[in-house]
Amino acid sequence: MYPGIHAQFSGKDAEGFITQEKVSDRFKRWVQESTKGDTQTHSLGRLQDIIEKAKRNVWSLSDNDRKTLMNHLMQEIRERIIDGILDDFREDDAFAKQIRDVYDEVDRRVLADADVIGVTTSGLARRISVLRHIESRVVICEEAGEVLEAHMLSALIPSVQHLIQIGDHQQLRPQIVNHKLSMESHSGDLYQLDSSQFERMALGESGLPAFPTSQLNVQRRMRPEVSTLIRNTLYERLVDSDTVKNLTNVAGMGKNVFWLDHENQEDAADQESRGRSKSNKWEVAMTHALVRHIVRQGVYSSKDIAVLTPYVGQLQKLRSALQNDFEIVLSDRDQETLIREGHEDTTPNGTGHALLQKKAMTELLRIATVDNFQGEEAKVIIISLVRSNMDNKVGFLKTSNRINVLLSRAKHGMYLIGNSKTYANDSMWSNVLGMLRMTDSIGHKFSLHCDRHQETAAMVATPEDFEILSPQGGCRKQCDQ
Repeated sequence: MYPGIHAQFSGKDAEGFITQEKVSDRFKRWVQESTKGDTQTHSLGRLQDIIEKAKRNVWSLSDNDRKTLMNHLMQEIRERIIDGILDDFREDDAFAKQIRDVYDEVDRRVLADADVIGVTTSGLARRISVLRHIESRVVICEEAGEVLEAHMLSALIPSVQHLIQIGDHQQLRPQIVNHKLSMESHSGDLYQLDSSQFERMALGESGLPAFPTSQLNVQRRMRPEVSTLIRNTLYERLVDSDTVKNLTNVAGMGKNVFWLDHENQEDAADQESRGRSKSNKWEVAMTHALVRHIVRQGVYSSKDIAVLTPYVGQLQKLRSALQNDFEIVLSDRDQETLIREGHEDTTPNGTGHALLQKKAMTELLRIATVDNFQGEEAKVIIISLVRSNMDNKVGFLKTSNRINVLLSRAKHGMYLIGNSKTYANDSMWSNVLGMLRMTDSIGHKFSLHCDRHQETAAMVATPEDFEILSPQGGCRKQCDQ
């Protein structure tokens, strides 16, 4: 940059003699002397004067001028290095774009010959440059009630002429990271980020009519005892298909739908849950005993049963208890939540993933949080409601969307374990409890039946009662079969 200055550190004097001192040592000595001065801000003209003076004799500079020159030289070196790095990045980006363009063209040619293209909303946004050239005219969005409106807007590429959204705005809304911006919080009402375009248009806005919708009213999943709970609260036009009206009764149980009422208090916040989730150890033990009893009937395998709970803290305790008898299956989202909540080292192998090994009862048992079970189903659903407190706080299960998902997953039978006094303060839960009481489907004891001795019935109120009154899933009567 400045050869006149650089030459003065070569070690040659005016007569051409070379000193014994190394060039690097001479420069270090000059730098050390330059650090004695104070850094001052100089005008451009003053800086140029210092540079010109240094070209004549760099050793004649004052300490302050040396410091100023040193800082200037370092700044120029940094800028040159940064400019070189940026040039390399720009060149790399140009090559990467050429490679992406080649792959995009290959994908475009393949997709252009397809009749139907399946893609997630995230995948669509990521490959928007390719999909724009396909010029699709019809977009069909499944589970539209769970899609953020911003994601739906990204799907409306210029060529789209017809948008079809399929979903249910009365089930779970889109998930957002910040709960304070959710419609479930008071502060979130202003933003409503988790309100899908589907929900907004179906319900209508202030001063505007609701958008026309069409509803499928015939359900083919739940037996009438289950569907009644959501028909009388949310879907008054819901009709049961003939295929669900004569489903077999749940083996070993006196009722196909039942709420086990108890007053065992939820666990206090502990170090394991870090105060961020709720759990109820008594419900864990009761759920474990009930699952074992139903599987022992020999009619349902554990893969026909799903255990649901609203809290990840309870999910972890259920997994720890049930994995001794079953191979536990968790969804990726539940597994990620367990790790995020600090439960990654609680499994036997310390990896956060349950060991898949053969257990006494084999088969796979699905346990899940309510939010991660939407769209799924099971023949028998067992629900641990967790909340049981003196303040009657329901927590997550105060929203009708989440209650709806919880009560509409079962096909043959559904069993809820929870404190009815806690949940009675919520209007929808109050309606559900009223319907259960009308059919004697709520009480402090499960009625267990032995399929080989139909006249017998065991009333169990605690986890220990199962082994005493219904050993091995049967009854205490001497069996000749």
